[in-house]
Amino acid sequence: MMAYQVNKDVKYLNWTLFFGYFTAMQPWFFYGTWVKNPVYALFTVFLLLPCFCKPYLFDKKSVNRNQLRMCLLFLSLLFLHFTMGVNATLGVLPSIIILVFLFYLRSDLKVEALRFITEKMAICVGISLAVHIVFLIVNIPSGTFFPPDGSYNKGFDMQYVNIVSSWMPYKRFQSVFIEPGHLIVGIFPLLLINKFNLKNKYVLILFIALLFSLSLAGYLYSIVAFIYLSLSRGNVKKCIISIAASLCFIAGMYFYMQANEDSVLTKAIAERLVFEDGDFTGDNRVTDFVDNIYNKVKESDDIYFGTHIYDKAMIGEGINGYKAIAIRSGIVPLLLIAFAFFVQYKNCRSKDSLFLVLMLILMNSQNFYPYWVCTLIILIGGPYYLKINKNE
Repeated sequence: MMAYQVNKDVKYLNWTLFFGYFTAMQPWFFYGTWVKNPVYALFTVFLLLPCFCKPYLFDKKSVNRNQLRMCLLFLSLLFLHFTMGVNATLGVLPSIIILVFLFYLRSDLKVEALRFITEKMAICVGISLAVHIVFLIVNIPSGTFFPPDGSYNKGFDMQYVNIVSSWMPYKRFQSVFIEPGHLIVGIFPLLLINKFNLKNKYVLILFIALLFSLSLAGYLYSIVAFIYLSLSRGNVKKCIISIAASLCFIAGMYFYMQANEDSVLTKAIAERLVFEDGDFTGDNRVTDFVDNIYNKVKESDDIYFGTHIYDKAMIGEGINGYKAIAIRSGIVPLLLIAFAFFVQYKNCRSKDSLFLVLMLILMNSQNFYPYWVCTLIILIGGPYYLKINKNE
């Protein structure tokens, strides 16, 4: 086969997987329309169809070795959505097709795709970040965007290639994505598989974007990652520095909050680090209303496989945390998903792979999107990327 044709096919594959990764993070220009997350995945499946006809892109031996883990992940996703109803079950099928495709894809092509996604995501986010900084410095008029479905009814400031939640008392960077949390779901795993190698210009851009997102979760994930990376390299000195820096960060936020009660950092970070009633105030993925429902369900037999009697009542009341999913689907599907994620590190065994899947499980406990294409690409391709990535 001609090298030109192979390179052409690989480029097409990389762009298609980038499309799936990018759209799964929910850019504003699709949000609130009929184009929902399952449709993004379905578009990606259609774009991948030509790749299914290229046998040299696949490694059947690898699938045979990992077939049991592939089936476990396949069935756990299907079972979870089955508990949510027929529409949810049909909606997850495109993601499952992509999952199977990723398992069959050659490991070197998984690595190449993730390198491509890292670079292109950094370019997209970097352009948005530059515009965001300009708007922070200069008072330039901006447009307004209201999702067609009526969600986020207070709207967004439209800054050409960047949007900002207009109802927030401070300006958080979120690029073109509907929430800063969606940005973190996409860029933090890329930072992690690149081992936060800030000498790489693309990784540096993604890290600066994470800082400007003012995401408490993103900051805490990064602190945990820095500590782990220091330990895994056997660098005790760097580990001590990471822990000391983390403690200084928390202490600094506390004293800063005391001295500057109305500042952006106080409201975005420091106030959300306050520990009240056994929880951080920043853990706002569900409301008190959902918490109360969860406590009721937890004391009943519905905790195992969920109940739908509260579905309408919970609309708009915090739907991203694991508690809301436990109410609808029960704890059994959640534990099955967590276990299916956990065993994926065995596809390419290493302590870095184990840490990666543990971080993905932690992220999904806060933002529960295990079926998003971006999550699946990282879960299946990330361990191979970590194995080959020699950045220290």
